[in-house]
Formats: sequence, C-alpha cells, structure tokens
Amino acid sequence: MAKKNNHHMYQDDNSGIWYFQKKVKAVSKPYKFSLETTSVVEARRKRDEYLKQIDIHGQIPSAEVNDVSEEKVFGEEVLKWSKIIKPNIAETWKKSKSLSMRWKTFGSRYSL
Repeated sequence: MAKKNNHHMYQDDNSGIWYFQKKVKAVSKPYKFSLETTSVVEARRKRDEYLKQIDIHGQIPSAEVNDVSEEKVFGEEVLKWSKIIKPNIAETWKKSKSLSMRWKTFGSRYSL
C-alpha cells in the first residue's frame, strides 16, 4: 500500500523493534505505536493492515487514543483509597490511643 517500502515506519536503533507513525486528520494526535516485531516483513504487513483500516474508517478503530477526560485523576484515586483504608486507620488510632493512655498511667513508674 505504501509507496516507499518503509513509509510510516521506523526502527528503534537500540531494540530493533519497528514502530508505526502516521498523522490522520480525523484524530487529534498522530498514531505512533510499536508494531511489536523486529522483522521488517512482519512490520510491513502490520503497517499495511493499519493503513487499510485508516482508508476504510478514517482512523484505526482498534487503537487506543489517549483522551485526558478518560484518564484517572489523582484526587479521585485518593478518595477511593481513603474509603478502603479508613476502617483500618480508625482501628489503629483506637489502639494507639489505648496504648498511650496505658503508658501515661503505668509508664511513669518504670521510667529511668
């Protein structure tokens, strides 16, 4: 499909893995992802399949496009975590307070 043999592809110098890269008007960010192979023949086959999907659909339907609105926000994750850990904190605090009270009562007798 591509006019040049390796058009829309590049190979990582260190790992030798081939990557797909193409800008599509219908998508805000260019597609740029690993073809997960070091074989140029396999990389070209995968690249041609992605280009065919772009010709048919105007984009790659199976590719994940990073959308900031779908990413998890740190504050939301903290709230979920706090609901999980809250019972443990309350129990730990009670034990700590109990030990503290015992130390105030009996600890002063045994101080150096």
